[in-house]
Amino acid sequence: MTVCVVTEEQFDGELIESLLKAKGLEQARVFVGGNRSSAESLASSLMVVKQLPVALVLDAEAHDPSKIQSRRRQLEALVGAITSMEEWKLILMAPELEILFFRVPGLLESLGLPAPSSEQLKIAEYVPGKVLEELVTSGSAKRARNTPWRQWLMKRFSRLPHDEIWKLEPFAELQRFLIQVEQASESAALGDP
Repeated sequence: MTVCVVTEEQFDGELIESLLKAKGLEQARVFVGGNRSSAESLASSLMVVKQLPVALVLDAEAHDPSKIQSRRRQLEALVGAITSMEEWKLILMAPELEILFFRVPGLLESLGLPAPSSEQLKIAEYVPGKVLEELVTSGSAKRARNTPWRQWLMKRFSRLPHDEIWKLEPFAELQRFLIQVEQASESAALGDP
């Protein structure tokens, strides 16, 4: 059974797609909404119209746990009103998906990026995408000037092992959901209750 993973932005979708491919989770297809409300609408349509399980991966756009939890409750109430909790999963990346580059030890260096300063690390806790862009576009990153920074980064990222990333929450939560859906699908195909 196909599982849909819906993201807000193209870069987020490419990151998730690279992670899924490296993990061998071929039953998942990535869809990009373009922005938060479009991603929410796309996820709802896939669940209701196509009747497919969906993981909705969104940037929390917050650092404060109470704000993140409030956002989670709002989205779960909205999406939960149209389908059962077994059919979908909300994955909030706090504050945004790019935080993974700062949470996995040695990842930035293995991508050929300079180590962030202590000031950049503080800023990355709130806006990791901005700091990541600074690191990639700095003069010390060996990147062709005519290559867009996200494209350069994805080419390098897709070549790396991703095992450490899958151990981090909320990536581990996403993996559990995808495996759960796959196992439920296999059970249904075998006629198990």
